[in-house]
Amino acid sequence: MKRFAAFILAAGMLLCFGCADGDGPAKSSAAPTQLNRVENVKVLSFDKWSEQREAMGVDESTYGAMAAFAAKSAGKVLSGTERNANYSPFSLYYALAMAAQGANGKTAEEMLNLLGVSDAKTLAEQCGNMYRMIASRERDGKAELMLADSLWLSDNYDGAKVNYNQDFLDVCAKQFYAEVFGADFTGQKTADAMTKWIKEKTNGTLAPEMELDPETMLSIINTLYLKDEWTDRFDKNSTADGTFTKANGEKVTCSFMNAIKNQGFMRGENYTASMVSMKNFGSMWFILPDEGVSTDDILSSPETLEEILTGETNGYGMVTFSIPKFEFTSKFNLKEALKSLGMEKAFDSDADFSGISDRAAFISAVKQETYIAIDEVGVEASAFTQIDYCGAGMPQDNAELILDRPFIYIIKGSTPLFMGVINDPSAN
Repeated sequence: MKRFAAFILAAGMLLCFGCADGDGPAKSSAAPTQLNRVENVKVLSFDKWSEQREAMGVDESTYGAMAAFAAKSAGKVLSGTERNANYSPFSLYYALAMAAQGANGKTAEEMLNLLGVSDAKTLAEQCGNMYRMIASRERDGKAELMLADSLWLSDNYDGAKVNYNQDFLDVCAKQFYAEVFGADFTGQKTADAMTKWIKEKTNGTLAPEMELDPETMLSIINTLYLKDEWTDRFDKNSTADGTFTKANGEKVTCSFMNAIKNQGFMRGENYTASMVSMKNFGSMWFILPDEGVSTDDILSSPETLEEILTGETNGYGMVTFSIPKFEFTSKFNLKEALKSLGMEKAFDSDADFSGISDRAAFISAVKQETYIAIDEVGVEASAFTQIDYCGAGMPQDNAELILDRPFIYIIKGSTPLFMGVINDPSAN
């Protein structure tokens, strides 16, 4: 790997909304204009942050809902591919949560059910509390966890002015800290401005080439950026080339990081899992299916994934790690995955997003693009998601995480941030 990096452009969550009627937006080539300013959240010392964390009001039920969403959606997104795949359930959750603020009727019911929250107001408040908890935490060294949102609004469609619901704009600004831009989806200037915004919010790690549909009325973008170091770095002198066996039996050579750590691990039905802790923002879990068990077998079981995401370690002892370094990109169109999870109405031409504007609209695209790499020092990860509208002592035991065949990983703090499957660590 050329440098210490691992960043994820996750679903740009390009959540794109298209108008359900009319012949399309009026033609122009104006550059986007920012329509609001978002307040900065004050960073607290770690001691002060720890004292106030409980008062920030993120309910345990919210953590549970996010874990359940990750467990349900990961199999739909990550399984069935022979390539490496990476996904940010957190980025997707936030973008959908913003969209849900403008949904009504059956459209809202399906979205809230998928997100595991009873009403849009509670969803917005919990997302706002989590944002403030993340943004106010002091970072150690160069570590960073940054979450950002934006709305891109076309001011006219089919030659007529589009009037946006001020309550929708206000809640997106207050609870999601969303920057709002007036945009023209028919010209290159909006695409360039989106790329520039994403690059800024991901510390320069992402600069996607945005391909916009001129029929788009509104776009929601979420970005997530993570940079952290392992609590205990891997010794570069212990890194050595080894053989990785792909699912089809083909063997490839890659560079393995090696270490033995005295810590907890999970041994469940058909898998062994343990984690490498990070200095600031949680840990990276590695899940190795048993011999004869595929990654798809694990991913296709939301119950197993939720057990890993929320469960306790059931073993403690010497854990032998042999982890291949990897670096790759992947892209997803998440529309069909979301429909298969019960969110169908939002994509129909008669979807009810009347809480957003006075024009009928439906979600036309949900896209995710990712990049990740890890090395002996740590991990750097970024994601952008875009939605367009058209305890007790444990028995002493040992475990081996020799990741020389396809495996799954999860980066999580208080909630899952990124999830992926490695089928060939030698592939970019």
